[in-house]
Amino acid sequence: MSLKWLLFPLLFVSVAQAAEPDRALYQKIWSSIVRVYAVLDQGQIASGSGIVVGPDKIISNCHVTRDAKAIDVIAWNSKWKVKEQVKDIEHDLCLLTVNREIGKPVQFGDASSINVGKEVVAAGYPGGGRLEVTDGQVRGLHNIEGARVIQTSAPFDSGESGGGLFDRDGKLLGIITFKSQAGGSFFFAVPLAWVKKIMEARAMEFEGTAKTVAFWERLPDQQPPFMRALAREAMADWNGLFIYADQWTKDDPENPEPWVALGKSLVQLKRHNEAIAALKKAIELDATHGQAWLYLTRSYRSSGDKVAFTGALEKLSGLDAIAAKAIADEPAR
Repeated sequence: MSLKWLLFPLLFVSVAQAAEPDRALYQKIWSSIVRVYAVLDQGQIASGSGIVVGPDKIISNCHVTRDAKAIDVIAWNSKWKVKEQVKDIEHDLCLLTVNREIGKPVQFGDASSINVGKEVVAAGYPGGGRLEVTDGQVRGLHNIEGARVIQTSAPFDSGESGGGLFDRDGKLLGIITFKSQAGGSFFFAVPLAWVKKIMEARAMEFEGTAKTVAFWERLPDQQPPFMRALAREAMADWNGLFIYADQWTKDDPENPEPWVALGKSLVQLKRHNEAIAALKKAIELDATHGQAWLYLTRSYRSSGDKVAFTGALEKLSGLDAIAAKAIADEPAR
């Protein structure tokens, strides 16, 4: 089975549970997030979320609005009609222009400040209901076309497509877009670099063809490498992940993600000395990679190297205190 069959857009049905959000953070972001309703063929309605990026501009996911006959934006007991839509279908972003000024434009965060282990929140309107804000951390940064798709453990659910992934200061880091049905830390936000590009574009630059789909909607063998690796991880196909990640490290040796994927597979296969070598290579490429340190810590413990385990656990504590606390109580494998 491929991750193609495990991922789906975040439309219509709401089932997520959200913790009570930090009030100060909530106040910073709520005025920049709106509901988006798209009228489709035969009167069907697709509901999603959107982020205010200009006085009359909203960014949302194209899988919500790309086929719409009409689009409404709703927030604060008001409704605005969308008069223009610029589509970047491949990156699953649509820029909507409404018929008058709306909301407070969001503050963009610094993409270079994002590291694996960084605390984040996801915010959107599940099922068109009330705004929900959920906590989590960055779990992966996946390179595509010079930008990085953000994998997070901050959960989001149906209707939140087009909402925001924010840092703890309320600055936007990405647009929450798709997730895996398999559970775990498989939630994804597309990067601000793509948002900025469409904001600067002319209407026809991204239109594509009738067959154009988002990168994550492609057939399995056409999906980005990180998605093919995560498909195997989601299914706990550790031997399959090892085979794929081993080749991926050869194809993209300066990217830490294939080395982390290789290390994860080797940890699960109990080949700890090899896992340690792969994870050390990931850390050479990104010394702040929380997932690399997490699995390296596990490998050191399983290998019986108590000194190395203690040092790695200390480093992990500085990057991802939650993961470090959890791993300290895990039994050796």
